[in-house]
Amino acid sequence: MGNHKQPSVDSAQYTHDYFMHAGGASEYLNNKLGEIYIRVMGLSESMTKNIEKKVILDLGCGRGELLREYAKRGDICYGVDYAQSAVDIAKESINALPKEQKENIYLIQKDLKEIDFKDNMFDVIFMLDVFEHLYTWELEIIIPKIRKMLKPNGVLIIHTYPTKWLINTIHFIMGILGVKSSSKHLHPNVQTAISMKRLLIPVFGSSAKIWYEKRKAFWCQNLGPDYNLILKRTAELLDIICDNYLISKVLTLPVLRHFFSTDIWCVARKNNP
Repeated sequence: MGNHKQPSVDSAQYTHDYFMHAGGASEYLNNKLGEIYIRVMGLSESMTKNIEKKVILDLGCGRGELLREYAKRGDICYGVDYAQSAVDIAKESINALPKEQKENIYLIQKDLKEIDFKDNMFDVIFMLDVFEHLYTWELEIIIPKIRKMLKPNGVLIIHTYPTKWLINTIHFIMGILGVKSSSKHLHPNVQTAISMKRLLIPVFGSSAKIWYEKRKAFWCQNLGPDYNLILKRTAELLDIICDNYLISKVLTLPVLRHFFSTDIWCVARKNNP
């Protein structure tokens, strides 16, 4: 088991302002769906083609974008978030839906370590940009629970970013430019593909598929609200360099992708023991 000494991040640290600047916020404010959510829904649909009315669980549901979109399709949706501010934002968004769609959404404020849904309840469980907020000892509690809650052949989809090596680079550059990160303490356990394999394969076995990806325009997309002009220009320059076709090909070579990928994805299926 992991080290239990690190206390969980205080849920009060995840404020309304945090969620209004977190990934996908600009699309949310414009009634659009962020690229990560679009990608996730595509993955989910490709892996659950024969299920007409799914029961889904979004762990760390944030502003509730996925809940809203799946409810529109007639699916039954459960969303859990550690932060009350996230649940409040999600409720406000969901209240704008027609009554028959709202009735398919259940929102819960709860520590993910304390989730207690029935076994074999969900067709799909999402954990999007949650891993990096939880210590290893917390994930070692949550992941086995997820497997129990999935129906036979149910699917777990995980996304996390940035990678450990990349965030170290980001903080190094910010330090040189004299900019302090306002959210570093909220992401105590940034991942690598190797660290995720250590957590997921003992529970899901060979069904857990984990891979790196490199996102375009990553640096400018993730400036946050506290950047200065020098940092903005630096981000623009890094995007130009990293998104160059030839340079991008080099950066995604097997060895270099560990250092220069921006995102980690995982899909796992609950196979019979």
